[in-house]
Amino acid sequence: MASGMRTLGRWWPLAVAIAGLSVLGIVAWRLATLDLDRGDKISSVVGAVVSIVSLGLSAVELFRRGQVPSAPVGAPITRAPGMTSLLLPARFTTFPLRGRDLLLAQSRAHRRVWPRGRRSSVWVLHGPGGSGKTALAVAIGEQTVRGGGQVWWVNATDAVRLSVALRQLALEIGAADHEVRDAWAGLRSAPDLVWGLLERYPRRWLLVFDGADDAGLLTAVDERVVDGRGWVRHVRSSRGRVVVTTRDGGETTWPQPWCEPWQVGSLAPDEGAQMLLDRSGPWAGDHEAAAALARHLGGLPLAMDLAGRYLGQARRLPVPGAVTDFAGYLRQLREATAILIGDDASILAQTWERSLELLEARGLTLSRSVLWTLAHFENASVPFWVLDPALLSGGDPDALRDTLQGLIDLGLLRLVGPIGSELAAVDVHPLIRAAGRNSQGGQVAALERAARLVAAADPGDPQDPTNWPRWQAITPHLLAITAAADPLSNEVIEAVVSATHRGLEHLAAVGMYASAASASAAMAARVSSRLGERHPTTISVRVGAARWAGLAGDAAAARAAFAALAEPVAAALGPNDPRTLRILFELASWTGEAGDPAGARDQLLDLLPARVRVLGPESPEVLTHIAECATWTEVAGDPATARDHLANLIPVVVRVLGPHDPECLRIQYELAVITGVAGDPVSARDRLAELLPAREHTLGAQHPRVLTHRAELARWTAEAGAPSDARRQLAALLSVSAATVGPQHPDTERIRAYLARL
Repeated sequence: MASGMRTLGRWWPLAVAIAGLSVLGIVAWRLATLDLDRGDKISSVVGAVVSIVSLGLSAVELFRRGQVPSAPVGAPITRAPGMTSLLLPARFTTFPLRGRDLLLAQSRAHRRVWPRGRRSSVWVLHGPGGSGKTALAVAIGEQTVRGGGQVWWVNATDAVRLSVALRQLALEIGAADHEVRDAWAGLRSAPDLVWGLLERYPRRWLLVFDGADDAGLLTAVDERVVDGRGWVRHVRSSRGRVVVTTRDGGETTWPQPWCEPWQVGSLAPDEGAQMLLDRSGPWAGDHEAAAALARHLGGLPLAMDLAGRYLGQARRLPVPGAVTDFAGYLRQLREATAILIGDDASILAQTWERSLELLEARGLTLSRSVLWTLAHFENASVPFWVLDPALLSGGDPDALRDTLQGLIDLGLLRLVGPIGSELAAVDVHPLIRAAGRNSQGGQVAALERAARLVAAADPGDPQDPTNWPRWQAITPHLLAITAAADPLSNEVIEAVVSATHRGLEHLAAVGMYASAASASAAMAARVSSRLGERHPTTISVRVGAARWAGLAGDAAAARAAFAALAEPVAAALGPNDPRTLRILFELASWTGEAGDPAGARDQLLDLLPARVRVLGPESPEVLTHIAECATWTEVAGDPATARDHLANLIPVVVRVLGPHDPECLRIQYELAVITGVAGDPVSARDRLAELLPAREHTLGAQHPRVLTHRAELARWTAEAGAPSDARRQLAALLSVSAATVGPQHPDTERIRAYLARL
């Protein structure tokens, strides 16, 4: 260490006096020829880089003992506004809800009694797609509001939306900020917190879980709803109840008697006739003709909604040759094809075809192409900011607006969220989407339009938390369209794969490493067979797959993948291409993670001069590279040298990246840990505690990096003399880590090892 610091003192004055990248090149070349040991080389190279990126700072400020600025903790960070609402959705239509009178009457009997005297407090509205489950749940919610009750509406279609909504619910019903933070960090049970507050809520209330087709999202791993420990529980308070909408009405899923299944099925012909008449008006025919059409449509509410809207619009704005009555509509359906009653996709294929013909006859000639395009998106809302008029309507925003309005008017699309907000979007019903994808003709053209739309809709840097809401909205669509992209041209595939890769970077940024790795590996297999192994897009995807596999816990696989990439990438791009150098950097890092810290340190030192020469001394990549050198120097057995290098590097990182940048916070975390390894556990503990709120705020409380941070905080708390506090922290953290990254993940094993030593 002494030799290294003497060399450091020799090179820094020279670097401060002689500015410029050309000098750094000379320094790097000279170092490569000197017969110095590794300690001297890391001190010399790191010292030279740090000094040059620090030009413009006072040498006195840079080297003043103890003057290592740290990121302010707790200062406000600009984030995108929260857009999740728990309010009862507005009615999708102003028409009466038909055929559900009995169910609505039952819902008005708040205390529904079973034969054994036990009240059913959870009502499970189950039925096929298009049967009107959500519309019935909205009507039940409106009854509750009219009676003075409180309604909370939770989207239960996926784990992310469910977690965000229930976190917000906890805050709305009185949970303290620290209680929510601990619960969603896994330090206590989040369902217990919410249900404890619900049972004490003073008003009548209704909690709706809409779209809970996967009941597993409502429970812990390896548990069932019947266990009563998840998000859906028997309501013991007489003031509350729960409504669930789902396609799964199985008795094994929803335990009786406290869960009561309500089947939401097809409408009887008379009820369907009234639904058609509501939308079409009396001029489309009498009740008998409407009942005949309803019978042919299989009593499916969605199909009758489309047919009735069509006839109503056709009558109000007549077009020569358009069908305007029930009998004519039924005749066209029978002539077009033989339809099996109950075949939802076949019924809808005919009803929406009539609606599209009407829109086209009115001059909305883009209706079919727009709807077919939207049918290729994932089963999720499509934000308006994705719908580029240049790609959908030849650059005419008015034409696109009129087309979307026409599709909404006829019920082929549904408007979601307030116009002008990030939530503004359109929904395509899953059955309409399936019918659109299977329609005759135009599928490839529609798929290409969808691919170009998502490829062009760039939400910004996927590492920036302010962009995460947009990435969350578009990433499911990117993955769905990429998976179906085989019929498209190489140009389009390259564009959409590049955009999808950025979407996967977002998943990794929020800690979903395993999801990013598996999706990237699948995409790499498709892309390499289409574009070739040496295509830059293929290389980028394979790099992502390798890195995220390592972050998900398989360091050996990551090292092997980068080793396999290094030679062909250098041959394709050149040895000094930034991408080639990046792969060599990753190979060195994963060599250390796989158990060879000295090898990692040596590879990184050899590579550093080339990256400085190519990328520039102030590039974030070079700063990260220097920090990585220090990290593996510590692991290889020299923590004091590593600590000193990081302490001198951090002022530069704060200046270049900003104090709240995730990488800046990560490097400060590394310094705190290495400080403990170097023999100062109290300083390590205090600095980790100081940094934790900023990292939670930037990354999220359940991000794997934050969990690792908490584990290190517990470790150094024990080393600083408080083992009982550390034991409590680690015991709570162990189950969270197992659920987040997996019970066999190295991070989880590290927590388990720390706990075992206490």
